[in-house]
Amino acid sequence: MTNYIIGVLTAATVLAGGYYGLEWNAGSQTQIERPLENLPIADVMEIAKNKRSKDHVEAILELGNRDDDFRNQVILLSQMISVSNYETAQAAEISMEKHARAAIEIAKEHCELKLSEEMGPDGRHTNEKEVARDRLIAAGIIHVAGESAKDLLPDIKNMLSQDDIQFQRCGLFALRKMPEQTKECEARIAEILADRRDFNNQLAACRLVISADLKSEAIEKVLLQQLKEGLPSVQGYAAMALGNFTESPSGTDITSVLLDALKTGHPVTWPRVVKGLARLGSTGKSALPALQRKLTVTNLELAVDAAMAIFRISGDRSHLDEKINKLLETPQRQRLGMDLISELGAEGAKFLDPVTKLTTDEDAVLRESAAIALGDIGPAAISAKSSLTSLLNDSDALVRNAAKVAIAKMDAK
Repeated sequence: MTNYIIGVLTAATVLAGGYYGLEWNAGSQTQIERPLENLPIADVMEIAKNKRSKDHVEAILELGNRDDDFRNQVILLSQMISVSNYETAQAAEISMEKHARAAIEIAKEHCELKLSEEMGPDGRHTNEKEVARDRLIAAGIIHVAGESAKDLLPDIKNMLSQDDIQFQRCGLFALRKMPEQTKECEARIAEILADRRDFNNQLAACRLVISADLKSEAIEKVLLQQLKEGLPSVQGYAAMALGNFTESPSGTDITSVLLDALKTGHPVTWPRVVKGLARLGSTGKSALPALQRKLTVTNLELAVDAAMAIFRISGDRSHLDEKINKLLETPQRQRLGMDLISELGAEGAKFLDPVTKLTTDEDAVLRESAAIALGDIGPAAISAKSSLTSLLNDSDALVRNAAKVAIAKMDAK
């Protein structure tokens, strides 16, 4: 589900495809009669690669339960993690989490092939596609393994150091769960953030700035520059990242900068500008009057973000509660409401009843969202445990997994 701070996991960091060429199986939509756990691993992998199969996601999740043909399934999963389809990427990451530590050696191997000195007629290294595919596989494994793969930081730095934007993207993707190692790459991340050749890399760099809480003067400078000069999507994420700077190293009044962007910037950036203000917390209190005015705008996302920002800055959650209740009552907006409840964590317990009710919704996405929200509420949602237990037998694999994770969070001491 969408995280309030980081945004959609893979939306701006889609690596597979292009000249990496993950080979999908263009099979039929026929549903498999035999249980997947009884099929040979080769058959499960073929089903996993068949996007048209009704068992596509189930097969990807089954790979997480297998140890046979380990190398080939890890290579497949590592490429699927970075595709743009949410269900595919989510299922692949769930399975890879079970294998990631054991797969680090495979990641190391896929960092070894070097670019040849020989250049082709297109001006690229003759083995560039092969090296790029190897780095994609390594990045997918490291992306999930996180700090368990910290010994591969020199290889990640090498990816980032390349001028080729695809290699850079692999390095950015690999750093996702490595906040301490990301700090060691701060200077290079600032350079990539300033490079306007590829906005996907700029967005990925912004996400790393946020997740690793980078706040050097060099980072601040490039974020301020992109807020003014970048593409609207980059401006929005730059605004969010500026929320790191509750204390500006350059003495810049970040609240005033963001308020100006809220007045004069492109409308598409406004929700993320407001999120940047929210991240400033009490430092952004001078923004409260402007945020109050945004509560009544027709753009519901912006109004909801304003309510969250007011809560984060002042502690007043009355507007936020009103907005969440309205979202939960509106079928097309219920998922957004549950995303906000997830962000609130234990503070979202007051919405326990409507969220629990959604665990029986006919829409699998909403059932999954409800399970995730209940898990993020944690032990305070223990009364909903029976509803989650029922979801362990859900027809949708991602719903079952979300329920399993949620129950574990509730039981955590």
